[in-house]
Amino acid sequence: MKEFLETFIRKSEWECALKGQIDLQLQENFMNGIVFFTHFISVIYTPRQDQLHHFLQRGAAVSCRRNQSGVDIIIPVLLNDGKVTYILIQVCNYTVSDSKYKHASQFVSPTYAGIEGEPQAAYLSLYMQLGY
Repeated sequence: MKEFLETFIRKSEWECALKGQIDLQLQENFMNGIVFFTHFISVIYTPRQDQLHHFLQRGAAVSCRRNQSGVDIIIPVLLNDGKVTYILIQVCNYTVSDSKYKHASQFVSPTYAGIEGEPQAAYLSLYMQLGY
C-alpha cells in the first residue's frame, strides 16, 4: 500500500494528512496492506464490501456503474489480518467554479456509495478534480 500511495503523493504529504486521523495501529495495518490489480472490471451494480475479496482474487479493480453515487473506482486492499478493505476514487471534471463542488469530496465514502453501512476497517478516499 505504501508504494502504491507514493506513486500519487509524496510520503511526507500522506504521513502529514494521516497524522491524528486514525489510530496508529489501524494506520500501520492499512499502510502494510497489499494492493494488487492487473485490470479493471466494469460492473452494473454497486459492489458490496463482502464481494471485494472476489475482485482481489482475480487481480481486478472495479470500474463502478455509470452515475454511481460517490465513487467511480474501487481498488481492493488485502490487510495483514486477512480482511479486505478498499481505496475509493472519485474523478470529476468540473469546469465551473461553484461552491457546491468544494465539498464534493465528503461524498467519497462507503456509506454514501452503498458499499457498506459503517466501515469495518480503515479505507482511503481519493477525490480527483481534473477540471480547471
